[in-house]
Amino acid sequence: MSDFNSQVQVDLRGNLTAASKNMARAVSGLASSASRSFGRLNKAAVGVSNGIDRMGNKYTGLATGFATGALARGVVNVDAQLKHIEVRMGQTAEEAAELKSKIYDVANNEAVRMDVSQLVAAMSEVLALTGDLEFASANIMNIGVAARSSGSAAGDIAKVVANLKKLDIDTPEQVAIALETLIAQGDAGAVEFKDLAAEFGGLASAMQALEQKGQGAVSFLGAFMQTTQDTTGNVAQTATAIDGFLNSLAKNGDMLAEGGIKVFDAEGNNRDLKLVLEDTIKGLNGIEDPLLRAQKQFEIFGETGSKALTKMQSDYAASGGLTMLDDLMKIQVGDGKMVQDAIDQTKTMAAAIDTLNASLSRMADNNLSEPIQELADAISGLSSEELENLFDIAATGV
Repeated sequence: MSDFNSQVQVDLRGNLTAASKNMARAVSGLASSASRSFGRLNKAAVGVSNGIDRMGNKYTGLATGFATGALARGVVNVDAQLKHIEVRMGQTAEEAAELKSKIYDVANNEAVRMDVSQLVAAMSEVLALTGDLEFASANIMNIGVAARSSGSAAGDIAKVVANLKKLDIDTPEQVAIALETLIAQGDAGAVEFKDLAAEFGGLASAMQALEQKGQGAVSFLGAFMQTTQDTTGNVAQTATAIDGFLNSLAKNGDMLAEGGIKVFDAEGNNRDLKLVLEDTIKGLNGIEDPLLRAQKQFEIFGETGSKALTKMQSDYAASGGLTMLDDLMKIQVGDGKMVQDAIDQTKTMAAAIDTLNASLSRMADNNLSEPIQELADAISGLSSEELENLFDIAATGV
């Protein structure tokens, strides 16, 4: 958590205005004492001071550990993140302003209440993995709600969202259903989804290689992760085991076919993995000699991939079906539970501080972003000689 977030406090002495104006007066005084060539710099510094005045007048009694310095730093950091996106994606000024407004709206939503910089970083993560600004922007709310609902880091959810695209989950509505499914499976399964989220991306790529798509593929993968986790008890080992199993299907289709297990349908397309898995478990359990069964399983899937089958083999031996996998894939979502859970999660002291942070961040942006930019433009407009003079004055006071 940033300095600003960790040190928000209520200060009835109202020292926000005083501390803030001290900083602004220092900048303004420095600029005005340099020379007339710094007139623009002085004017910009006054603009920052006036912005601080507006905040002080409206929110007297509210302060932070680093007062305006932290508020201004937050504005500058978010502005830098968004400017990078604007330049990289070729946005117009109007498009950039609209995106900023949308992010602040989400940050202040009752189901999110999250630091703005976390949302911007999460959206940047989706953009880095997909190159699709429209998709990234459209899923800011999904990222915030899912992160709050599941207790996950926004960055981890962002990676999941980006990798859902590999499974042809394209629209915000589809993404919301997929995220709700994965979270619900985590609540009912062996481990919460927040602990598995970081491993989802690599497995989604392996699923894509086997032409698995849509909500069915998401539901299967989430359930498969839970059943394997029940065996391994370790998130990294779960991902490694499933990856080994999926890669074995891709490499050893001929060996499976010899045992009557079809990876491809009559048209040469990959079959649904749930069906392939069922056939695999049935085929292996049909080998009566346990040594021969273990030998054949190791030959096809190796030691690593075989770990992904342990729980399902146990279920099949006990019930004749893939009980845990089936139960997890039958979970129904879409009733708004994820949003309601997210809202409930905001009703804590920590979330209340996040709510205050989000409000203060927007207030700071509204009052400081423009004058800070003008100050930056003024500094950028100085010549090298003028900048050297400015630094001399700052160092010597003369």
